[in-house]
Amino acid sequence: MAAFLFKIFTLTLRTAAKPLAQRFQAFVLSHPTLRPRVVKFAQAVHRVETRVTRSAEGKTGKVFVGDLSDENAMDLAGKIVSEAFVYAVAVGVVAFEYNRQSKKDSEKARKEGAYKQMEETRYREQLEAQRRHEERLAALERRLDAIAGRWEAQLMEQEAQQEAAKRQLQRSNSFYGMFSLSRS
Repeated sequence: MAAFLFKIFTLTLRTAAKPLAQRFQAFVLSHPTLRPRVVKFAQAVHRVETRVTRSAEGKTGKVFVGDLSDENAMDLAGKIVSEAFVYAVAVGVVAFEYNRQSKKDSEKARKEGAYKQMEETRYREQLEAQRRHEERLAALERRLDAIAGRWEAQLMEQEAQQEAAKRQLQRSNSFYGMFSLSRS
């Protein structure tokens, strides 16, 4: 919404620049100090314009370019002042828009950089958490292997004890069986 209002404002300013330029022209031409300077500038513009026109037409050689009458010089000076004012307003608006857009772009780039940095930090934290989980899993696997090893050793020991008890029982049974003795 702000961009829309800004565009409306700049359009209004450009539209108002022409009537304002006419007022500015009237002020400059009626000002006692500025008027002679503007008329002198208009005479210089007339000389340059005449020389450029002659060069464009292919006419060569030096030619005397006379001064404009005061009325024509004032008219040209008024046009120059008016157009310069309109041009200055347009340049000001463009410069302001460019500055505003560059601030907007730099803010966007700053936000994108912050978001990217946040994402990178989150990614590094996830990698670190994954590494810690993997280390813990490896430690748990080692403990589980150790426990399984102890259980196997205990199981083998119990089986060896049962086997020994079985053999002893068989020997004792064979001994009684051999002499027909009862075990009572």
